[in-house]
Formats: sequence, C-alpha cells, structure tokens
Amino acid sequence: MFEMFSKLAEILVGLLDGVRRRREIGKDAVLAQWLFGVVDQLLDVCVRGERILGELDAWLNGQGVDGHLPELLRSQSVAVELLRRDLDASRALLGSVSANAFLTLAPLVDEKSGLLSRWAQQVTQAVHSSTAVFFLPGDVLESVLRLASESDAFDGDRIEYVVVLGQCIREAKSQEVRDLRSVAATEHQRLEADVRAARERLQKTRECCVAMVSDLEQSIGSEPVAVFRRKLIAQLPDRKP
Repeated sequence: MFEMFSKLAEILVGLLDGVRRRREIGKDAVLAQWLFGVVDQLLDVCVRGERILGELDAWLNGQGVDGHLPELLRSQSVAVELLRRDLDASRALLGSVSANAFLTLAPLVDEKSGLLSRWAQQVTQAVHSSTAVFFLPGDVLESVLRLASESDAFDGDRIEYVVVLGQCIREAKSQEVRDLRSVAATEHQRLEADVRAARERLQKTRECCVAMVSDLEQSIGSEPVAVFRRKLIAQLPDRKP
C-alpha cells in the first residue's frame, strides 16, 4: 500500500513539473485546483497510513490486538477508492496537458486492473493479513509498473499484464502473515522491517505533496492556493469516507 502511494505521488510530481516548465499551470486554474485537491487527499491517506502503522506497532509489541487496525484499513480503502475515482475522472483534463499523462497513471487507477483496486480487494478478502497492510514489495511493484509501460497494457491488450500481476499477488500472499493478531516470533523481525520501510515511503509521499503545494504557490501565487484550500474545507463533509 505505502509503495503505491509513494509511486503515485512521484508520478504527480513529474506531471506538475512538466506543466510548470511549459508555464501552463499559471493560466489553468482548473488543473491547479485539481492538483491541489489530489494532494490534499494524498495527505489524508498519509495521516491514516501513519495511524495504521501505529496500530500494527502496538500489535507487534504485545500491547493488545483489539485495536482499530481493521477499521482503519477499511476506512483507508474507502478513501483510496474516492481518490482513484477522482484520478480516473481526470482523463480529459490530463489529456489536455499530455497525451500520455493518464496512461502513466492508469496502472494505478484503472478500475478493474489497477493496483489501487487490487489492493482494496485484499483488504476486503483478509483485513487482518500483512498483504492488506503492505500489498506488494517495492521491487515487485516497480516491475509491474514497468511491464505496464513497456507493453502498453492500458492502451491495448492487457492480458500479459493481468497474468503477471495475478502471479505477483499470489507470490506475495504465499509469504504473508495471514493473521497479524497472532504473529509467530520468527515473523516479528520481518514485519518490523516492513513497518520501517513503510514509514520511509510515507515520508517520501509527504515530501512529494509538500513539493507540489510549493510549486503550485510559486506558479499561481499563494492567494489562489488559499482559495482552493478554503473551497476544499467547505467540501469536506461530502468527501469523508
């Protein structure tokens, strides 16, 4: 999960950087407002992600298993689905920036085969598993995204991509901790390392979000960004998962 959010943030940073170099974002308030909204949603996901890791820390340290981890994971899944839909609905907007912009995002946000949707399935199927928390390892995620890019899986035949992704998920599940409420002593060290790596990815995601807000303020000014923020706050009751 955390690797996906970090990768998504990196892609968005690249998109914003490309737009900024062409000096287009300053005259495109719609695109700027959309980007600011996505950044806000990503930061919300980061906050909940840190709470998830905190709950997992408590479980691993023997502080009780009646915490809120399943509830937080389900809530995170709902929030990520809202983000996925917003990104999916941006096809036309992103197409106005670059013909390939949405194709870069598609392996993450596609409704049927995208990584965000496939992760949400794991939360639904086994909310207490390590796969629900961490999903795919970073190197596996990178290889899946590379395959999607090289095979044009989201602009043509995606059979090879779907087969490979299915294999990767099955491999991850074959090595998962099926129930985090009862972790064998031999698994503690691996899970603690996974938590540390996840926190690093969360920090990277936050840094990307901060960089995007800074770029937006430099491109269009702090006052328009403040207006976007006020509009976003006014919409919060409708966006809560």
